[in-house]
Amino acid sequence: DSLHSSLVAIVVPDPDEAAKWAAANGKKGATVADLCKDAQFKDAVLADMTKVCRAGGLHGFEIARQIELEPQEWTGDDMLTPTFKKKRGPLQKKYQKQIDAMYAEHSVAGATGLKQGR
Repeated sequence: DSLHSSLVAIVVPDPDEAAKWAAANGKKGATVADLCKDAQFKDAVLADMTKVCRAGGLHGFEIARQIELEPQEWTGDDMLTPTFKKKRGPLQKKYQKQIDAMYAEHSVAGATGLKQGR
């Protein structure tokens, strides 16, 4: 959203990578849906995304600050075109509440950080 100074993202975790993380973190057998509700997994995904973005030379404003995890893969029937490009309109409509909540949370966290002198 160009009206905000930071990025947020809806992320669909790779099931194989999620299973590897679960096994390595004492959550073997957890489903992707279970992991998407797990704060530790969410933090790990965001940290990994940030690491990859920085290694790729992205600037801070190009890196998502908040994420929401979605366990259901997007398909060509709903959120992707036949060539697997994202359909922005349907995605935004489906996730607008989560997007607004992430921006609100980031805004509050930023304001709190400023009050604490960070």
